[in-house]
Amino acid sequence: MGYALFTARKLSLTARLNACNAQLMLNADKANTITNSIFQQQSAINLQSSTQSQAAYQEYADIISSSQEQDDYDKVARTAKANLDAKLSSISLFTQMNDVQIQKLNQQQNLLDLERQRLETQLNAYQSELEKVEKAEETAIKNSAPKFGGS
Repeated sequence: MGYALFTARKLSLTARLNACNAQLMLNADKANTITNSIFQQQSAINLQSSTQSQAAYQEYADIISSSQEQDDYDKVARTAKANLDAKLSSISLFTQMNDVQIQKLNQQQNLLDLERQRLETQLNAYQSELEKVEKAEETAIKNSAPKFGGS
């Protein structure tokens, strides 16, 4: 009769271990998806801001080089510089807005990390309890075996 209790408890713990492992796998998949999303967004932001910055600097350089011989060079240079500053400010704002989105993804990833830690703690507890049940079952088997007295 006692063996049935041990077997039932082992089955229960094994089911919990399997469920916990499945949750850990889902957690890892979600974390990988978020990591990939962060990487893709950062790459897109970097590429776009780099391209826009390069275009803004090239436009500024073109204006300056084409107006060097003009009488109103200082006025053109100031206007070109103001234009450049406005474009760079716009690029910076774009980058900051996207950084907020990335920060939200990082927060989701942090929550997944906390969930993973909780699941790992549960998993360790289930494994430890399963080991104890198996040892108790072993002890019960030894104690129930008939002992034959010698001499």
